[in-house]
Amino acid sequence: MAQEKEVGLPFWQGRCEERENIRRAEKLAAQALGKDQVENHEIIAKDLLDKNPKCTTAGNCKPNPNGGPYCSRQFGGVCTPCYIPGTQDPYLTPDNTPTCPFSLKEEMGGMAGVAPNTRCKSKSASDLCCLYGIDGGCDKDFSDGSKVTTDMEGYLGVMATAHKDPVQMFNFASKWIQENHGEVQDQ
Repeated sequence: MAQEKEVGLPFWQGRCEERENIRRAEKLAAQALGKDQVENHEIIAKDLLDKNPKCTTAGNCKPNPNGGPYCSRQFGGVCTPCYIPGTQDPYLTPDNTPTCPFSLKEEMGGMAGVAPNTRCKSKSASDLCCLYGIDGGCDKDFSDGSKVTTDMEGYLGVMATAHKDPVQMFNFASKWIQENHGEVQDQ
């Protein structure tokens, strides 16, 4: 009986194995973006963002208290309109506008870049607005992924926190796996 043998360049061998696909994708991203960029899961290098002017001067980047329109360079390096969901006064065209990255406030230089009188409709992470640190932030602390609830609220909170500390998403996922009777391997 003939034994199956995989042939081809070593880089492409194991192409049907998810773990190997992840390893290859990370290797390719590290070559293209640099190791630091991949480890931080940032699309645009921070030094590139810092060297460019803030996205506050363009006419379509003048936010109102209803959550937008803001602009961010996080999507591809150019000022791209976005909005903050879950504001007390709802944003008028959410179907045509992407939500802003959770790092928007830092990109704009803090609360000074947020439209005056912007209020969140709640302090719940499920409404998203408080995750941007607006109006006093959320009613729960999501800074430690191993201590939050493993529900949608906890997931959203840790996802917003993970742009500053990616390890917290790993901590959250590990806790979720253990709570669902799984075993965390290859830490």
